Amino acid sequence: DDSLERLYERNPISFLFNLKYGFSLILLAGLFVIFSYEEPYTKYKNKHNLNELSYWIKNNTSYDDQFITKDIDTVFFRAYLKRSIVADGMMPFTNKSIQDFSKRFDLYNNIHSLNLVQLACDFDDYKMDYFLTKDYFNDASLMFSSDNWFIYDLRLINC
Repeated sequence: DDSLERLYERNPISFLFNLKYGFSLILLAGLFVIFSYEEPYTKYKNKHNLNELSYWIKNNTSYDDQFITKDIDTVFFRAYLKRSIVADGMMPFTNKSIQDFSKRFDLYNNIHSLNLVQLACDFDDYKMDYFLTKDYFNDASLMFSSDNWFIYDLRLINC
């Protein structure tokens, strides 16, 4: 760079100081990033108190089970717990899927206005197995509960 050459020609000590300062700044920024980084799954799991919930899902459900929820990040749910989500805001990539997506998205948006019987019976064509929520329902289909989370087995509800 022409301006660096001119700076070096005018004052070599100032030039070296600027290089050391710039390198030190880059080194400090790198060290900050390295030591402040927290793995995203762990950060999200700890922030939302998901340890018990994650353990129960991984040990009591199969990879084929379908979940419906609006209370947890569905990308985290799919990637970390490796379970399917029936409906969320993820847009499909094919025209054929858009109509089905629209129906599922309506379900996703209105999930908190529905009761367990409506979820299990009115939407049975979606083959939902579990409902994960922060809301408590006094129902025999309750399979898991913690301070923050409840899982209901929708297959146990009589339609």
